[in-house]
Amino acid sequence: MTKRQKELQKHLIKVCHTLKANKFPDDDTRKDYLYKNYGVDSLSDMNIDQLKEFAVYLGYGRKNKAKPANKEKAENDISKATQRQIDTIEGIWFRIAREKTDFALRSYINRIVGYRPLYLRFLSRDEAQKIINGLLQMQRSWKKSQDDKNG
Repeated sequence: MTKRQKELQKHLIKVCHTLKANKFPDDDTRKDYLYKNYGVDSLSDMNIDQLKEFAVYLGYGRKNKAKPANKEKAENDISKATQRQIDTIEGIWFRIAREKTDFALRSYINRIVGYRPLYLRFLSRDEAQKIINGLLQMQRSWKKSQDDKNG
């Protein structure tokens, strides 16, 4: 086996180990499948063609490569909040909120958009903008109350 083929084999084994959780609940089930279909107990015993076939079975292929090539394209995805929006939300919240916890932030978001997101990256751009607008209003009133206290 040439050096290039060994590198390809290593890569395919890594891909298979990464994707194995999609189809198999545990290693014993995966090993049974490998033995039944390929006559081997381990991925390292498989040849390149078998590894390719197994990787495709696990879900590896063109559909998985549809990710944006660079950060700019990822930020242009209109369905998700940008990292800048997320940083703005967290920055304002943790500066002015009385209860500076993630759960309190999620509760505030729930009041605005109607659900508690597990991660802020799951927000849409429109929802993130609504939250930012609400936080900016809250920040203005917070600054006003701070000025009243000091002045």
